[in-house]
Amino acid sequence: MRERRFKDANGTEWRAYVVITAPKVAPFQQPMSAQFRPVRSSLAFDSENERRRLTPAPFGWEDVAPAELERLLHQAMTVTIRLAEPPRPSGSQ
Repeated sequence: MRERRFKDANGTEWRAYVVITAPKVAPFQQPMSAQFRPVRSSLAFDSENERRRLTPAPFGWEDVAPAELERLLHQAMTVTIRLAEPPRPSGSQ
């Protein structure tokens, strides 16, 4: 997996890389053939305080100038970072 690091106009350092996800198949469910389960790729941008994703990952992102990476960063959607599931109150279902 290729990774790039760059700084945006505000001086924030970002790490860009591709995330590949495949659809989940539930237990005991017959998986469909691969042609009906497309793999999805996203260009991920991570900084110390924020995470963003751009789907699909643009072709050739590995070789673009840092200014173009920043343009792609601004197109990406911010995603929530989940550290753990919150505890459920006792007695709740």
